[in-house]
Amino acid sequence: PGPEGHLDAPGSPSPNSSMTTRELQEYWRKEKRCWRRVKLLFEVASARIEERKVSKFVMYQIVVIQTGSFDSNKAVLERRYSDFEMLQKNLLKTFREEIEDIAFPKKHLVGNFTEEMISERKLAFKEYLTLLYAIRCVRRSREFIDFLT
Repeated sequence: PGPEGHLDAPGSPSPNSSMTTRELQEYWRKEKRCWRRVKLLFEVASARIEERKVSKFVMYQIVVIQTGSFDSNKAVLERRYSDFEMLQKNLLKTFREEIEDIAFPKKHLVGNFTEEMISERKLAFKEYLTLLYAIRCVRRSREFIDFLT
């Protein structure tokens, strides 16, 4: 598609539809060509506590909203703290200097499942993703894209 192209093919999804992984990957390919100011916004919409036999963790629901396109496309993904931690670790290997000022939510030994801690983390992760995305080399990195797809 030319400069006016969107993520929509014939029978395009309606506004606010969820993007598939394929569409998200296609989005990233276009983002690399960078011929229009499309931006991604991040919302950490909700969080739920998952209980497994041996572990208990919080699953954060991240909504990735693509702005600047004809439809605001959304992709929804779920990640846990350890996924964010892994992203941070991987990014530090390549972009230590670029991201040194970005605060990563600290690990807590207790209180991880309180309403208060979860709310705090949701905000912190939203902020974290937004700041990472603002750094061009980071948002185009394999690590960041893998985290989001």
